[in-house]
Amino acid sequence: MVAVLIWVGLSWAAVTTFGFVYSDPITGEDIFYTLGLTVILGLWMWRVWDGGPMAVHYMRQLLLAFGVFAPGGVALLVVFTLSGFEMRGVLEDWPTAKLAVRTLPVIAFGVVSFTLSRMLRRPIVRAWISARAAAGRPDARA
Repeated sequence: MVAVLIWVGLSWAAVTTFGFVYSDPITGEDIFYTLGLTVILGLWMWRVWDGGPMAVHYMRQLLLAFGVFAPGGVALLVVFTLSGFEMRGVLEDWPTAKLAVRTLPVIAFGVVSFTLSRMLRRPIVRAWISARAAAGRPDARA
């Protein structure tokens, strides 16, 4: 469970950092949305840590989606590039080797996310959720 929460937290930090680094001048609206979404994600992660079965289920679904769509999107990009597909200024001068090296972090992200989603299905996680419910959390029973 700790690995899942660390992974989601680091992923969110990377997304927000790169969002601010590669954007136009940062506005108050950007900061407001980022802080708002950070609070929502933090509350969700707290609920997962607290043993909420629905929160754990949705976290597993989110990680599964990342695990499927991240490498799948990279595979489509590679297929498009190999078939001669070009986007002006984006894919026109990317040889396949350069494309593969630049997409390795996305593939690694997908593989780790998929693995963590599978780990959340283990019986030990269900037992942990049940133990949290037995410890007096009336809203953790399900």
